[in-house]
Amino acid sequence: MIAKRFEEIYADTGGEPVRLSPRAPGLRILQGIRDEAHRFAITYHRTLRDKALTRSFLDDVPGIGSQKKKVLLAAVDVPEKIKGMSREELAAIPGLGDKAALAVFRHYHPDAEP
Repeated sequence: MIAKRFEEIYADTGGEPVRLSPRAPGLRILQGIRDEAHRFAITYHRTLRDKALTRSFLDDVPGIGSQKKKVLLAAVDVPEKIKGMSREELAAIPGLGDKAALAVFRHYHPDAEP
């Protein structure tokens, strides 16, 4: 592990840190590895955060992709209404189709007859 403040290198948790010259090639390699690991972790965290922010309740419906999701959300004024719509109401949405309407209906009404 390399500590950033004094650029000390710790071989184990209980030992004394090693300090290399600021111009030492080994220190520069370790700094590059540390910086790349941080960059990777930050990028991964941002990806997870962005996915969480753009998640919709429609993402859990099998057979509904991003295009059908856009069609559904554009067709209603309150997205939560989709959960209570009948199969016929869903099928009447332009661009949705019978198969997607059935998938949404069955997802939110698993015990109902389609």
